[in-house]
Amino acid sequence: RKSRFAVCQELNISRTSYYRYHQQALDAVASLLWERAAKHGVSQPTSEGVAPGNADQAVQTAVRLAHESRRQPTGIVGLTEGILRTLRPLTEEQSIRLVVSAAPELPPIYVNAWVLRQALLSLLLDAMEGRDGEHLDLEIVRVADRLSWRLRSVPRDLGESQGIAVAREVIGAYGGQLALEPCEDGAALALTLPIARQSTILIIDDD
Repeated sequence: RKSRFAVCQELNISRTSYYRYHQQALDAVASLLWERAAKHGVSQPTSEGVAPGNADQAVQTAVRLAHESRRQPTGIVGLTEGILRTLRPLTEEQSIRLVVSAAPELPPIYVNAWVLRQALLSLLLDAMEGRDGEHLDLEIVRVADRLSWRLRSVPRDLGESQGIAVAREVIGAYGGQLALEPCEDGAALALTLPIARQSTILIIDDD
């Protein structure tokens, strides 16, 4: 994955054109996602129910998908490892060393794995941009009744990127939180998600 500046230089376009084309690509991807979601009975997004400030179509799509798509118990460690396998060609190209530390036997979270995967993938792509040859630490642990997913050594100015905006809304829809926290070697992307609660169901049949 190339930086925005490198893409502009290679294609000989302005940054304004870059962001316009980038938005068109996001809209196209969002349309494909909705076609897939529609097969499972998810309705198209409207402006109703969307929080102020979330006018961007990609964010609206993420919010609606997170709220309406089917959820199930999901292991966040396995989900994260799958994402890292997808990113391996990029990390090798950029000589990025991403080390994962996970506590054993973590309980599942109750989410749509496909939607959360896209959110975490966006976070990691934004965090890796321009970090050639650097070391990133990812820690996954349980804290009380929540799971903590913390990526250290990201830029302090990562700010409100598209990936973070989408991920924050998705994680919020699942009862979690996402924050950019300062630390000694830059900043950390810290998110928490509630653990899936187990319920006991009693079924009585008199036949």
